[in-house]
Amino acid sequence: MLAPIRTISGRSLVLVHLRAAKRDNLEMCSKLWRLRHPELFDKRLSLVEEGSRLPERCDFEIGDNRHFSWSGKIDDATLPPKFRTMPMAEPYFMPANQYGYAQPGDQQFVLGGGNIDYCLWETFASLVKIKLGQNEPLQAIIPLAMVYQPTRSGSPIEYIEKPNQYAQYLERKAKSFRVTINDVPVLERPGGGPLVELNWFTSLRDMWLSPLFPETNSPDLIRRLIAYFGK
Repeated sequence: MLAPIRTISGRSLVLVHLRAAKRDNLEMCSKLWRLRHPELFDKRLSLVEEGSRLPERCDFEIGDNRHFSWSGKIDDATLPPKFRTMPMAEPYFMPANQYGYAQPGDQQFVLGGGNIDYCLWETFASLVKIKLGQNEPLQAIIPLAMVYQPTRSGSPIEYIEKPNQYAQYLERKAKSFRVTINDVPVLERPGGGPLVELNWFTSLRDMWLSPLFPETNSPDLIRRLIAYFGK
């Protein structure tokens, strides 16, 4: 059995809201973005399409940024259609990884916001590619409260309990990987190379109680976090 990654550096929050349309999870994502105490994230990144203003009514501070992404990939250099024939447009739409995100040392990523089987999937796959290319471990954390309904399944919980493209991608690309649901391993393969972990959480409470968040694992803080998010 694989030993879990527990010494991880550089926790980043990456929210993928490609469209400006209202989504059921937008309020939750915006609350997570605004959560400043305790200081949970070294960096916050909002991946959006042109015109999107998500997460809503959120301030941007040091370590926060919003970047354009055509697909949800953190390294997508695709220009918006109306800019593709404009000279000198490319520097204004450089992908987020060229602005200091998913750099060596950034190893833990909390992902949310997007469609679980489309744009959020693209974010995850691009992070796997980047971190394996850097020969570094990756610890991806996806709380289902922060995603919205998949198009090919009835609910996010059904999606993660069945064979899905996340696990299939890891089987193809990673020599060593683990998939967990609420910290319980459901699929793993030991091997050479850096370990890639994908950690699904069916509730925010389970995420806060996880050993992956040692700074939130106290009864008083858990109560305040549950009250803050309303679940």
